[in-house]
This record gives sequence, C-alpha cells and structure tokens, in this order.
Amino acid sequence: PAFYAAPIAAIKAGVEYTAGAWARGANAGGLSRVVLVWTNSTGRYVASSDSPALPAGTTTWRALSVTAKPPAGATAVEIDLQVCENPGTTWFDDVSFSPSS
Repeated sequence: PAFYAAPIAAIKAGVEYTAGAWARGANAGGLSRVVLVWTNSTGRYVASSDSPALPAGTTTWRALSVTAKPPAGATAVEIDLQVCENPGTTWFDDVSFSPSS
C-alpha cells in the first residue's frame, strides 16, 4: 500500500528535486520510505528514486528524504509514501517537495 500525490508544478530536465517526510514506526518492519516515481507524458512508469527506509521496530519521528534528477524520458513525478511488508504501523507527516538549490 502507498499514498501518492502529484506535485502541482511541472518538472524540468536536469533539475534535482527533493521529496521528504517525517516518519515514525510502531513495531514496524519491511520498508517504509519516500519515493519519487518518474513517469512519461502518457503516465507510464519510467523509474523511481527511493529514500533510505525507516529503521525497523518502534522509532521516534525521523526525517526521510530523497533527492534525484528526472531520468531521460520523464515528464512528471509522483511522491509516494510507501509501506511494504510491514506487520506494524508507520505514520508520515509534513511531506514536502521542491527543486533542490
């Protein structure tokens, strides 16, 4: 399962973008992370860029972020908050997206 949102602004080739969120886990396992999912002009998947995963177990709030440039052929990006194979619970808050300076 994942929650995703498409940014309002168009992406530009050669520009680095950063997506981030705060995450916290309770008996978490598997992968809980922030992912940039790059798509082409027809909405088809091109590639993805992942943040490091939230550590397993019960954690305090931690900042997760990923910075990447759009790959060749990408014209749009989704921000995914992914939780995979997690027997516990993960919370996300304060999601951000911006071009890197």
